Amino acid sequence: MTEPVVGIRAIRRALQLGDDDEALVHAAARRLVAEVDGWVDRFYARITSDPGAAAMLHDAAVVVRLRHTLCAWAHEWLTLPYDEPYERARAEIGRAHVRIGLPQHLMVTSMGSLRRDVVASVERLWADDPAARDAVRRAVTKVLDLELALMLGQFERRTREVERDRSRSEDVRRFGRRVEKTIGDGVSAALCYAHLVRASGDAEQRSTWLSHLEGALKGLLATVRRAAPPLEEEPVGRFALGDLAASALADVSLAARTVATVAVEPPDLEVVARPAALHRALVELLQNAANHDPGGTVRLRSRADTDGSVVVEVTDGGPGWPPDVVGSDELGAGRGGVGLSVAADVAETHGGRLELFAAPGGGAGARLRLPRAGDRKDAS
Repeated sequence: MTEPVVGIRAIRRALQLGDDDEALVHAAARRLVAEVDGWVDRFYARITSDPGAAAMLHDAAVVVRLRHTLCAWAHEWLTLPYDEPYERARAEIGRAHVRIGLPQHLMVTSMGSLRRDVVASVERLWADDPAARDAVRRAVTKVLDLELALMLGQFERRTREVERDRSRSEDVRRFGRRVEKTIGDGVSAALCYAHLVRASGDAEQRSTWLSHLEGALKGLLATVRRAAPPLEEEPVGRFALGDLAASALADVSLAARTVATVAVEPPDLEVVARPAALHRALVELLQNAANHDPGGTVRLRSRADTDGSVVVEVTDGGPGWPPDVVGSDELGAGRGGVGLSVAADVAETHGGRLELFAAPGGGAGARLRLPRAGDRKDAS
């Protein structure tokens, strides 16, 4: 299973970046904001000397736009609280670096040079107060380390995305091969019944053949579902659902300005499951929602139901399900695709089910129901 995502709070603890450091940087901003333009000028003077970076910055309009972005970024880390919204904003910067193909080493070296410029400003501005100078220098250094850690996390995430996409592509290929092997009989039967419907002159007999045709077509859809590649078996264990949800969200590729939220009630809710399989099901549900509501809001909510089962709901504000599939498990219809079939298979292997529903206020929802721990025959 993918390791749980490391969030801003964990990074702050590792850096020993406390509230007092944050307050100190924000107080120092009154002097440091005047230094921002100089930092940015020196940053671009250095980065354009790198052949790879220069190739990306050949357009003067791009340089002007990025200079404004870098200035805004500096003002933000000087003035904003280092919390979850701050982390999400940094994630978008990191994704932008990944999208344009910025070499990872260039981010590290550029941040190192920028740190030296910032420290030089601190040492000059607080030269007459050595104690304050040292305190501000330590604080801004921690903040810049936080910045680098958050943005480098996006490179790690992209690696996981590429690996997941490769895995999904292989799933699709295996899916196609299995369907090719199993679907022939179903198609032949449907064609046969269709021929009998056309050839029959008796209304009652035609109705019978139509009924058989409908059954054959439904069986065909069921065959496609059953032909999905089986998930790798793994041991069952008890896991914190919040950790699984956070880990899944870290593996989802979000478009710019897309907001994703996770809510688990109670926060310590546990589930008995095959972790990698459930992780993958959550990724598929979240990615499907994100793909159909770019720039919108994707929500994952989980709760313990009154009967002790665990319910996970993923909703988005994009196009909803076709009316005829709401409340059903007909995942072959509409916008579901292979991802929802995988999630449905995971639900079935856990003794649960996947349901489609209309999200409140518009949009689509998918509800994963998992049985109580005591209902699992293979629970440990």
